Amino acid sequence: MTRLFSTLFFALAAIGFALTSYVFSDWNIRPCALPLPGPGYAVASPFIITTSGKFQLEADVPRPSNYKEPVALPELPPIPVDLRLQIEQSGKSVADIHVTSLRHVGTYSFGNVDLYSAQPAVQLTRGEYEIRLAAQGPTPAPVGGAIVYFSRVSHPTEAFLAASFVRWASWAAFMAAVALLLWGARPNNSSKRTR
Repeated sequence: MTRLFSTLFFALAAIGFALTSYVFSDWNIRPCALPLPGPGYAVASPFIITTSGKFQLEADVPRPSNYKEPVALPELPPIPVDLRLQIEQSGKSVADIHVTSLRHVGTYSFGNVDLYSAQPAVQLTRGEYEIRLAAQGPTPAPVGGAIVYFSRVSHPTEAFLAASFVRWASWAAFMAAVALLLWGARPNNSSKRTR
């Protein structure tokens, strides 16, 4: 009986570790990062996702080094841009979107960075893709530059809690499986079975 439960817990641990590696991993949540191109420039990158979902452009914009945090955080205006977002899969166009602004969605105070996102979101199925981001107009990039991410649309707190729960549950199942194996291998149990 202990062997059966041990096998069950090992299976649960394996499923949990697979979810942690392939579903809740950074490369499946934020499959690619690119520099925000300046006027007349374009950047491209291949990426892979293992689960389908909605994705959108996000940008981390650094603040000036002498920036002082205000008492009440002001609502920052959107950053006007003129970007063309193209996504292809196996040479076929999946999305071709004109992005005109990046909307402020939050702040990372410790890193001195403002967070922005762009609409609309793009629905993608699992697979291999290529993203291309081109600056079409004369609108300059934000002062200090920016890193653009193609990220899964999800609530960050819920995603973090789900990933943490799966990780801890996997380790708990693994430890329970090992404990059951050790319990079943005790000399007392083996001598009782041979009588």
